Amino acid sequence: MIRYAAALLLSLSLPAVAAAADRALVIGIGTYANLPEKMFLEGPKNDVPLIEKLLKEKLGYGTDAVRVLRDAQATRAAILSSIDEWLINGTQPGDRVYLYFSGHGLQVKDMSGDEEDGLDEALSTYDIVAGDGDWSNVILDDEIDAMLARLKDRAVTIVIDACHSGT
Repeated sequence: MIRYAAALLLSLSLPAVAAAADRALVIGIGTYANLPEKMFLEGPKNDVPLIEKLLKEKLGYGTDAVRVLRDAQATRAAILSSIDEWLINGTQPGDRVYLYFSGHGLQVKDMSGDEEDGLDEALSTYDIVAGDGDWSNVILDDEIDAMLARLKDRAVTIVIDACHSGT
């Protein structure tokens, strides 16, 4: 009876352990809600399927392990939510995490004072907004750094195909 109870408890705990797995988030933004059409990008629509193919066919990610956000799906809220729920909470130490971004990059004023040049590097989201002298609805390098800290003990790959992505 004790063995049966122990086996039952072990089998009930296995799905929770098995739920964590390698995860990839692929983001491609070529069109933007608040930018003029002349600033739209052609590359992301080609990049996304190629990265999906690479992940699935060469790097061994399962079909259900890859989440894709394209254009209007890639708002600031959706990207941050996917990073938090899909990549961070959906994985555990030892898993692989792959984040790919293809879209506009930019620099904005450094509000935290941690940048020598006074500028934060940022990723433009679909819903980027021009403000008084700067942009909002972007994802700052500081936010990506905080995300990386939460992915401790995972094998993390981040590929950013954007201007101003180099710090």
